[in-house]
Amino acid sequence: MAEKQNTPEPIPTYYVVRDFLNEFGMPASAFGLSVIGNPNLFRRLRDGNDITTRTDQKIRTFISQYRQREQALSRDKMEAAE
Repeated sequence: MAEKQNTPEPIPTYYVVRDFLNEFGMPASAFGLSVIGNPNLFRRLRDGNDITTRTDQKIRTFISQYRQREQALSRDKMEAAE
């Protein structure tokens, strides 16, 4: 009998976005506009509305790229201060 792998459940997109907005202080409407051109995106997530797989991927890609840019800027500032 094969063992079932304990794969963690993906974090729901609402929580990923909520934590991102809190971490970077980005307004929810600016986030929605940046990702898909809809300032109501976060409200829709909060209200439990479904999103497409494509929109979910856009959200996660945007967050990943934003974090990478912020980390690079932070490194540049630290190097400049040395």
